[in-house]
Amino acid sequence: MPVLITARDHSVSNSGKAYAREKAEKLFRYFNGIAKLEVILGSEGQGQRAEVILSLVKGDPIALHVDHDSMRAAIDLVMDQAQRSLTRHKEKIRDHHRDERVDPPVFEAEEEELESYQEVVDKLEFGT
Repeated sequence: MPVLITARDHSVSNSGKAYAREKAEKLFRYFNGIAKLEVILGSEGQGQRAEVILSLVKGDPIALHVDHDSMRAAIDLVMDQAQRSLTRHKEKIRDHHRDERVDPPVFEAEEEELESYQEVVDKLEFGT
């Protein structure tokens, strides 16, 4: 499975790239419908930014990003987001055919013949 790690600037160390690759490869074990996974690392102002783009076999690509003070924390957070997004995608795939629910059968009760008004009045005894 192809994992592409890209650094936007030279501030990302090789250990940061290796950490991102290690975390990204776990997503393939979690969901086997990933066609390509791209991780983009870089700095955004004072903080660090980690982005993930998941190209799926079935469905639209999923793009996520997280800004944090620490690169490792940003990687962990974006991988958690990716896992949650894949969980929602898997549920959509699994429940796709369940939307076509069959209405429960309607049981028709046998109609009893009701007594007429006059029959009810005849049964009652009114003090006379």
